[in-house]
Amino acid sequence: MEQEKKHSHAGHRQRFKNKVLETGIEHLPYHEVLEFLLMYAIPQKDVNPLAHELISNFGSFSAVLDADYDQLKKIKGVGHETALFISTLPDIFIKYTASKNVDSVVLDTPTKCVNYFRTIDRVRNSEMFYIFCLNSQKRLVKTIKFNTGLASIVNVPITEFAQKISFGANKSIVVVHTHPNGNPEPTQADITATKQLIRSSDAVGVKFNDHVIISNNKFYSFQSSGILKGLLAEVKVSEDQPIE
Repeated sequence: MEQEKKHSHAGHRQRFKNKVLETGIEHLPYHEVLEFLLMYAIPQKDVNPLAHELISNFGSFSAVLDADYDQLKKIKGVGHETALFISTLPDIFIKYTASKNVDSVVLDTPTKCVNYFRTIDRVRNSEMFYIFCLNSQKRLVKTIKFNTGLASIVNVPITEFAQKISFGANKSIVVVHTHPNGNPEPTQADITATKQLIRSSDAVGVKFNDHVIISNNKFYSFQSSGILKGLLAEVKVSEDQPIE
């Protein structure tokens, strides 16, 4: 009986894989896409019930993939290998997308900055802080990621910030950080920290183009909102060619 069950299950998997080859994974419902992925993490078990359980528990296919290792491990039937596999998938997708954009990134609008950020990272449960370093044509020459252990942009060490952006090809920067709470509006602390970063970049001869705050589905640009112009005036720094 057990042998027949294994044979039947193996047959189902092969039929499922043939279906993916014939029709394309994009045509499958989400629970079947998740089932397909789980097959490679759990090779000897019917994973259809687990796929349904995960989507039911987290609320959607995307929420399952966004769950972290510890959250996934709490689900019955999810072991170390499965939790590790699922929790790393979004970052694998990000690496894939980023690898296609090397040497061709021009960041001359806030929207382009946001779109580029989404190819290299995602909004997580803690704030992320990046510096996009640009040449005179606003082409990306370097992406700098600060320690993810920072509680917020307020904690960015100014001396280290200045050292990282001070290199010959770097003519201007865009600072990007995330607000995990879903509201991209800057806090007073964000504004104060931005003023310090402007002073620091000016001191090493690098233009400060913009500070963009990203939440899940929205973003806020200091340049587009007009706040940057006021901060540059306060710090007595000349405004760079606008990013619109």
